[in-house]
Amino acid sequence: MALTFVDEWQVRAPVGAAFAVLSDLRTYADWGGVTYRSCESDGPPALGRTIRVCIKGPLPLSLRFEGTITHLESPAELRMTATGDFDGDWHLRLEPDGDTVKVRSQWRLTPRRPPPRWLEPLLRRLFHWNHTTMINRANAGLQRYLDDRFPASL
Repeated sequence: MALTFVDEWQVRAPVGAAFAVLSDLRTYADWGGVTYRSCESDGPPALGRTIRVCIKGPLPLSLRFEGTITHLESPAELRMTATGDFDGDWHLRLEPDGDTVKVRSQWRLTPRRPPPRWLEPLLRRLFHWNHTTMINRANAGLQRYLDDRFPASL
């Protein structure tokens, strides 16, 4: 069962500041609330850099994955492949829009342990609900984090 999650939102911040935070997954546990349990890496964002992530949504399961940066174009774009509890890829794109930044995040992933075929329609809806809930929680924390660190962007 392949899943695609596309999220779009806006943040109030300079595009460089927003990209610095969003491209550095080590910061996600700081602003991502209960969603991002841990995000560990041996350095700042760079091509080939790997990060280990544990996320938790409202469903009673945690997901762990290791992501590797495959494309990094500051301050506009990041691509990452992931392996672990799922295999997939992530594409993050930022675009300035006046005093805000449009953020577009797209995950394409395949769980490593496929569910029985007859459960797929139900699980797909549950996974999308779980993902949307996690993203909404994290985005509120992201704006607070940006406001605290870049007060001139208010």
